[in-house]
This record gives sequence, C-alpha cells and structure tokens, in this order.
Amino acid sequence: MTRKQRRQYLTLHSVRELVRGLAAQSGLESKTRKSLSRIETRCTAMLGAFPDFTAADHRYFIQCADNLYRAWEKDEETHSYSAFVNIGMTLVADQVAAIPAKAVCVRREFQELEGMLFTLYQHFDPEIEDAQAMNEGEAVALDFQNLVAA
Repeated sequence: MTRKQRRQYLTLHSVRELVRGLAAQSGLESKTRKSLSRIETRCTAMLGAFPDFTAADHRYFIQCADNLYRAWEKDEETHSYSAFVNIGMTLVADQVAAIPAKAVCVRREFQELEGMLFTLYQHFDPEIEDAQAMNEGEAVALDFQNLVAA
C-alpha cells in the first residue's frame, strides 16, 4: 500500500469505529440508527476494496494504533455526539482534498461518505450552530492526523 492508501484506510477504519461507538449508545432515534448503519456498511465496503497488507503495512498500523491508544488514555474530555460526527467529517474531508482529481471513483466515494456524515451531523445539531462541537471535532481530527503522520 502507498502512504496515501494507508491514511485512507486508517480514516475509513476510524470513521467506522466512531459510528459503531455511536450506534452502541442508547436513546438514539431510529432514523439516526439507520443512518449509522448505512455509514458503517459503506465504510466496510470501501475498506474491502483495499489491496492485501504487507508486513510494512501491519507495522505501520500497529504503530498508529499504539500512538492513538496512548493519546486516547491522556484525553479526559468527554465529547458530544455532534463532536464525534464532526471528527469523522473532518477526517473524510481531508482525504477528499488529498485525492487527485483524476481518481474520480475514489473521490466520489469519499465525497458521498462525507455527505452521509453531514446528514448524520444534522440529526444531532439540526441548525448547525454548535460551534463548540465543530471546534472540538476539528481539534481531535487534527490530533489524529498528527499521530498518524508521526
């Protein structure tokens, strides 16, 4: 896998796990649960399109997982649902920006995933006015990207 593919893989895997974590919460509306299920299905399908891993890929993923786990243990903040969704939106938006224009199919799939995440975000913040959740999500996504790039 190329470095770009590795980052795409980690982004998709992270978004899928964020969505699974949100789906495990009680008290969500049925339309929100259906949206979470659709996003998880799309992420799983997109992950299935990646080539087989090499030993170098495994080492990279293990190193990233260790970095993320250490950072997660230090983070004592609790984030709102909309902040978690914004983390995923920010990660996917950054991947869309990094995909070259000639990779039309991949770009379109990531853009559709971004649209699905935006729709999910509107379930938690219909007026799109929770600036604190947006800022939290972007800050956590930036930390994630720095850890993955390390």
